[in-house]
Amino acid sequence: MNLQGTSQYDPNMQENEFELLPVGDYVAMITNSEIKQSKSGANYLSIKWEVLQGALKGKIILENLNLWYSDPGDPQKTQTVINISQRALNAIKGATGILNPQDSAEFHGKACLIKVGITKDGQFNNIKSHSPVGQENQQNQQEQQGQHVQGNDKPAFMS
Repeated sequence: MNLQGTSQYDPNMQENEFELLPVGDYVAMITNSEIKQSKSGANYLSIKWEVLQGALKGKIILENLNLWYSDPGDPQKTQTVINISQRALNAIKGATGILNPQDSAEFHGKACLIKVGITKDGQFNNIKSHSPVGQENQQNQQEQQGQHVQGNDKPAFMS
């Protein structure tokens, strides 16, 4: 591949430097998804979201679904992690209207309303819920009334 016309080397440029998004609701679209392998050898689904509106348009957030997680020493943790990921995938299916996908690529180009949070350590964003676009007002009303909105509440060992 020809690299002519690319930028000059910049020693100050950081690879994989993602800016944290502020906590809030964003209309975002899945632009890519792929199965990757964790350091432990388990596969997971990596989803790339792009913010579509507002001042942060174009910003990226990554979501990893540990659908094939395995911890032979802790079967309860294994099941909890898988259940959380399956609930998130189910929410994505509902939010996109693609209820029985055969491939995660079917979600590409679909917009959703995502509720973004920040991990307890302050290092990463996480996606707390996925809703169809247009449910922003309903979700805000539920929160104001103190109702729980379906999300990715994670047990302490995952924070």
